[in-house]
Amino acid sequence: MRIRRFRRGDAVAASQIISRCFLTMDLGCNTPEGVQLQLEHNTPQELIARAETGAFFVAADGGEVIGIGGYGEGMVRTVFVEPDHHRHGIGTRIMKRVLSEARKNREYHLECWSTHVAEPFYAKLGFKRDDIVEFPTVSFVRMTIDLAENA
Repeated sequence: MRIRRFRRGDAVAASQIISRCFLTMDLGCNTPEGVQLQLEHNTPQELIARAETGAFFVAADGGEVIGIGGYGEGMVRTVFVEPDHHRHGIGTRIMKRVLSEARKNREYHLECWSTHVAEPFYAKLGFKRDDIVEFPTVSFVRMTIDLAENA
């Protein structure tokens, strides 16, 4: 398994991973409408557009994409791993690449809107909880990291 830059051709597989995560896992504090909004926000076209304005990576095992993550505009975006591959360190490897790339690009501060379930994952990487962001259909944990402090 390796972490490499996202390519346009990865968008369908990455979107499908995100869909499987939202449809098969309890990510916490999402109404059915909120899940639908997340699926619409993570179509292949949306992922390509976000990747064009940020730095995105995929975890690839052979030719199969099994995870995606990236950042742009000062925010961590779209970190998901195929449900069957959870708890194997793939998300951590993706995030370490994201954080390394952000430091290389002289980002000093990143924000992340985490699901409630993923909060411990981000905390382990050095993110700190700022507050809860509530919408009628979804709730996120707003977290931040100071990259200079967590080098």
